[in-house]
Amino acid sequence: MPALHASEPTAVAPAKRRRWWRMALVLGLLLLAYAGTLAWAAQRLERDVLKNLHPAPAVMRADNASD
Repeated sequence: MPALHASEPTAVAPAKRRRWWRMALVLGLLLLAYAGTLAWAAQRLERDVLKNLHPAPAVMRADNASD
């Protein structure tokens, strides 16, 4: 009977290893999605800020004077 019980821990180890790899994969995918979302939000914020910037009045006067 001890021989049957000795094989059980080795059978459990691959299952734990697979579970660990699955968790690592899920965590990696979540991190990748977070980084992508953060990059998208930063680009959108930059685009919105640049769209709402207005040149200083002195710059506008200098541009009009050169025309």
